[in-house]
Amino acid sequence: MTTIEAVEAVNQSYGRCIMAPEFYDFFYDTFFKSSDRIAPLFKNTDLEKQKRIMRGTITYVIMYAKNPQMTFASDKLKSVGEIHSRSKINVPPDLYPFWADSLIKAVRTFDKEFTPALEQQWRQTLAPAIELLKTHY
Repeated sequence: MTTIEAVEAVNQSYGRCIMAPEFYDFFYDTFFKSSDRIAPLFKNTDLEKQKRIMRGTITYVIMYAKNPQMTFASDKLKSVGEIHSRSKINVPPDLYPFWADSLIKAVRTFDKEFTPALEQQWRQTLAPAIELLKTHY
């Protein structure tokens, strides 16, 4: 279970990261290189639009970790899960760890206050949303 303190630490960390305009470029470059199965999923994607979507999605992940009963955040994540389902863009659940690891690597690079404890807080915060997304595959 994610603590409110962990979620708040992640929220602050994310705020520090997104101050750097290259944060999302670094994330996607890392993500695409993490598995040869990932880049092809983005071949027809407008990456500038995708970066804006990612910004919102991380916000929903944080909101959901703080309060899973928050309808707004859970509805947004369920929509993301449906888009990623096998009937739409077909993102298999085994690719989510690559996403999480790439995000952590980007955070480690851009958050000057990054620590191993903060990494654990990030992983705890990401886990509930990732599990929700997997249920829609």
